[in-house]
Amino acid sequence: MSDVTRESQKAHIEKIKASIEKITEYRNSNIGKFESIYLSDDDLDVIERALACHMCVIALDMGKNEESAKEK
Repeated sequence: MSDVTRESQKAHIEKIKASIEKITEYRNSNIGKFESIYLSDDDLDVIERALACHMCVIALDMGKNEESAKEK
């Protein structure tokens, strides 16, 4: 994986937005009743990376809550 920069983070956010729009458009259309959505390798990479980031944020928050509980 390449170094994380401000520019790469901005680009990742734009890719996440595009994936959300693609999924939302699919869910809101009638085509979803008849066909499956196609996700490219890039789409799957973006989703995988976003979920990994989300998992890290949750883990950090849980750790912070445990530390706060120990201090009380």
